[in-house]
Amino acid sequence: MKHEGLLDHAAVQRVVGASVDGKIGTGTVGKIKAWQKAHGLTADGKVGAGTKRAMGLAGKGDAAPAPAIPAGPVGGASVPAPRQDDVLTLPALPAVEAAKSSPNCNTDRKGHSVKHITVHWWGKPSGQSFDGIVDWLCNPEANVSAHYVISATRVARIVDESHRSWANGNSVANSESITIECDPNNVLGTLPVLAALVADIRSRWGDLPIYPHQHWTSTECPGDYLPHLGAADQLARAGKITAPTTPVSTGGKLPTGKELLVKLVDVPDFPLLRTPGNLCYYGGDSGQTAVSGKMPNSLVPGEITGTGSRSGAQGLKTWQAQMNARGYSLTVDGRYGDATENAAKNLQRLAGFTQDGKIGPATWFAAWLLPVVS
Repeated sequence: MKHEGLLDHAAVQRVVGASVDGKIGTGTVGKIKAWQKAHGLTADGKVGAGTKRAMGLAGKGDAAPAPAIPAGPVGGASVPAPRQDDVLTLPALPAVEAAKSSPNCNTDRKGHSVKHITVHWWGKPSGQSFDGIVDWLCNPEANVSAHYVISATRVARIVDESHRSWANGNSVANSESITIECDPNNVLGTLPVLAALVADIRSRWGDLPIYPHQHWTSTECPGDYLPHLGAADQLARAGKITAPTTPVSTGGKLPTGKELLVKLVDVPDFPLLRTPGNLCYYGGDSGQTAVSGKMPNSLVPGEITGTGSRSGAQGLKTWQAQMNARGYSLTVDGRYGDATENAAKNLQRLAGFTQDGKIGPATWFAAWLLPVVS
């Protein structure tokens, strides 16, 4: 099979719903042809420039490009994109469309109960249509699905909530999740609809946590939604929040040399212990060097204040506040949770760091030093 340029075979397989082994065989070619046909492309099984663009894999190099961070908010037809100081109110959920159903599911959850909501996006923004995504997820040749597909104006349920969708790349996560596919072309416009749907789902299933797709498997999904999941959760719970802004892409590399020294004057020092054998960081791991703010830690006795659910790490509060100054929507409580982890990973991606979610010195300083373009 001939490809134009270097291509991430595993990324192609994930898009078309083939078994992910990094090898393009006859099975994958068949999936590619079916995907091309469903998207109005020439069904030749070749991943040329047009197919790559449609799949969101048009970047150069041997890996799929990182999802683009929009340079500014984009308005939606039903929910205008908010300004930074606007108050965002939970809207009414659009009428749920249920005319189509996906065969790509199991009618039972294999002995599991519903425990969480998992958020996806349709892929890198490329003008995908709502109906096109619904049709693809309802195509039996896709071997992939979701419970819901949403945009700023529409909500479609294509898998019954009591059934098991094929979405997360993780068998247990599929069995325990209600999955939502979100429009990548209008993140801020779709965000209130996501919150309304989450609130609606919780009215039936209880206080389910929200996870990004990448929580379950190695993927960049849900892309530009990643830093906003905390805001969606807050809006679903409280019904009103200060409107989030879209974190924007870096305008260059981290400073070096004299420029770095000048900028470091105004940046707070990394507050945790960093000695051989005790390289502490902010994170949710169980090891003693991981400081979550949720419990005392003898390695950093003065860092944690408060007790029980009111405890928090003082330095982590400083980092969370700085991330909010960059356009995120974190609760400044000094407690390391899913929203803080997602924000850390997104910052690490923009800085070119390993995306492990650990807030060590590099990720700490990047919150102040990494350029932002408005």
